[in-house]
Amino acid sequence: MAAPFDPLSPDDLLAEPTPFEGHVLDPQIETLPLHDLTWPNFEKLCARLIQHRYDVRSFKYGRPGQAQEGIDVTWRLPAAQKRHVAQVKHWKQIKASDIKQWVAHFCNGKLATQTQQYILCLSIDVDDDCKAYHAWDAAEQSLAAQGIDAQLWDKSCIVEL
Repeated sequence: MAAPFDPLSPDDLLAEPTPFEGHVLDPQIETLPLHDLTWPNFEKLCARLIQHRYDVRSFKYGRPGQAQEGIDVTWRLPAAQKRHVAQVKHWKQIKASDIKQWVAHFCNGKLATQTQQYILCLSIDVDDDCKAYHAWDAAEQSLAAQGIDAQLWDKSCIVEL
């Protein structure tokens, strides 16, 4: 039986990002212009950060149009019984209901019982919106109740990584 994910090949994962036209007004910018990245390049950035942070090979989970339960990247730590997953959202703005929907969709899927860690990667900061912040807090508690470690990699976290 074929695996439900395609490995991120080094050629794809470590390939140069797709170029985009942009203007740098200040070469000493204080933050990364994540909003200027295309969605595939933002996903690649998150996958590279995962590989670097955990020193593992990550896999792209599924392809566009497939039922993926919201998961974009998956990996296993050495000797781990369960998988680790990341959901990548390259949005300009989100609402609290978006976070609730994303996490509920994942929790109601079959991968939740096979998952040890869930990371939500966002191209924006959650703490800019109190409702979104509280929605993530509730989602984190919901995932913890299922034995899943939850992490939020929002823009500030990604820039720091």
